[in-house]
This record gives sequence, C-alpha cells and structure tokens, in this order.
Amino acid sequence: MSAEEPRFDESPATVQPADEQRKHSVKARLLTPTGAARWGVSTLLSLSGVVITLVLGIGYTIKENNRQDRDLCQVITYIDDRNQRLVNPTPEQREAFGVLHQYRLRLRCPATPIARTLK
Repeated sequence: MSAEEPRFDESPATVQPADEQRKHSVKARLLTPTGAARWGVSTLLSLSGVVITLVLGIGYTIKENNRQDRDLCQVITYIDDRNQRLVNPTPEQREAFGVLHQYRLRLRCPATPIARTLK
C-alpha cells in the first residue's frame, strides 16, 4: 500500500465555476432529487399564503366596518338633528330623544350634520 492518496482528474471540463456550484447547492437545499419542494419550502409557502389571506381579510373587514359605521352615523345624526329642532316635545319624546342623543355621542358620530345629503 502506498501512502499516497488517489488523485482525481481535475480537468477544466469537470470543474464547475463557483456561481454554478452555489446555484446547485441552493437548488439541492430547496428541492429533492426528484424535483419536488422540500417540506420546509412547502410549509413556508403554505404559511405565507395563509398570512396573506388573513391580512387581506382583516383589512377588508376593518374597511367595511368603517363604511357601515359612517352610514349608521349619517342616519343617527339626521334623526337626532331633526329631533332637536322639534318644538314642544312631550316628556316621553324628550326621554327618547335623550337616549338617541346619548347613543350618538357613544358612537362618536360627528357633531356636524353630515346627513344633509340624504334625501
């Protein structure tokens, strides 16, 4: 037995440039030998899809709630402003008007009459 280690042929045709080796190693880390995505890649892609869906769903819900709040405030503001202009309301009407006005304040509807456009 000789103490020398066997030498491999290192001809220019068998040596890959560093970029190609790096691309191959990235591809080997992301894909199986059959070309399928590894479990980590599949999990990451699935989770990113779920996160995107959640963010878009929550954003749409917030936008829709704000729109409905504005519509409700328009109606409540219109009714409350009309009620405040009534002359000589009965005590029962005053009580009902007070409850509606307190509801308007709790919803933080604007004090300015924005419901004038409703006709």
